Amino acid sequence: MLKRFYFLCTFLLSSLLLFAQSNFLPGSITKSTGEVVNGFIDYKEWSKNPSKINFKTGQDETVTSFSVEEILRFEVTGKDKYVRARIKKDMMPVKNQDLAVIPANKFETETVFLRELFRNDLIGLYIYRDFKDHFYVSDKKDEYVELMYGISSSGEENNAFRNQLLLYFPEWRTDAKDKRKLERLKYKESDLQGFFYTATGTEVESTEKIKPVFFAGTGVAISKLTMSGDFVVGLMEYETSISPVLYVGVDWISKRNRGAFVVRPQLSFYNLNYEGTYIRNHPAGYQEEVKHDLRMNNFSVSLGGLYNFWNKPKQKVYAGVELLGNFSNYQANDITRKNLTTGTITKDENYLEFESSWFSVNAMAGAIFLKRFDFNASVRLTGGFSTTIGLAAHPAIYVMRLAYRF
Repeated sequence: MLKRFYFLCTFLLSSLLLFAQSNFLPGSITKSTGEVVNGFIDYKEWSKNPSKINFKTGQDETVTSFSVEEILRFEVTGKDKYVRARIKKDMMPVKNQDLAVIPANKFETETVFLRELFRNDLIGLYIYRDFKDHFYVSDKKDEYVELMYGISSSGEENNAFRNQLLLYFPEWRTDAKDKRKLERLKYKESDLQGFFYTATGTEVESTEKIKPVFFAGTGVAISKLTMSGDFVVGLMEYETSISPVLYVGVDWISKRNRGAFVVRPQLSFYNLNYEGTYIRNHPAGYQEEVKHDLRMNNFSVSLGGLYNFWNKPKQKVYAGVELLGNFSNYQANDITRKNLTTGTITKDENYLEFESSWFSVNAMAGAIFLKRFDFNASVRLTGGFSTTIGLAAHPAIYVMRLAYRF
């Protein structure tokens, strides 16, 4: 069943990816000749700086690819600006686990597209992202100076970029409050961008607010129960439980890393209905059929952490984990014994004790397509609901869901 479940999820996710479309948004390019052309750029919310872009002059026009050698700059209106620049890159790693391998060349020179973080008439701040973040300052035409940052073999930070900034903003040397701010400045996009706005007295540009996205949907829960322990239920084979799922939730999207990280609180309701059977030889000399009827209504409150590893405005593919608090109401928990010789039936209600509230951890993967629809699948990694000493209840729970995002 598990293999079939994984196959189905993989097939459905692959099918969704076939619907992935380009995301052409209004923008402009400046050719190497200086000619400015308005049109539409295939905006991919690049996590790393692109080396080429796709552009067309009209929605129905032919797509043309432009490399870094062919255009001076490009802008996706209201989103990003990139400029062509000849830069010198520091190639030293900035993660402790990477320090064992030192590159042959500590610096490399190449022509790239830099993303603009700040620009006024006097100075600009830019970022180039490959295996790490490189920040550049430009106060002269076609000259880009990297702000230097590194770590030693012992993990100590070298924040040389702070002294470099004083070369451009010498007034920050004298004010004690400014000095303290500079000492706390981190080598990251939000800190450096904020510093340039503050240091130049520039009003922060209004940015598009990221709003939470609410969703609701339905699906199916497929579950197989395995009991183990010194009880007759530990010897039973339980039938697979299949039931509908109703759920609602909200996605809180991070502003950092271009919305790649998502926190997802969610509320779900579904039934888990298990029926187990075991035929045993009774000590009295006859065969006995023992049945366990376990039916539970299950409410789950979960908190998930997700990462969009394929991240476009209308299509996303994500994976992550979720922690669930499960609240179960047991509609039946009965043992029925049938003497196969005489046909006599006895019944014990509430045979065993099970948790009314229990925790579990799920792995989840899914895809968002056409911006409005979210298909995902989850599988329980750990967690159970037995309270009886010597008895373990291991529910394998697989859930497939389809939601509409408001």
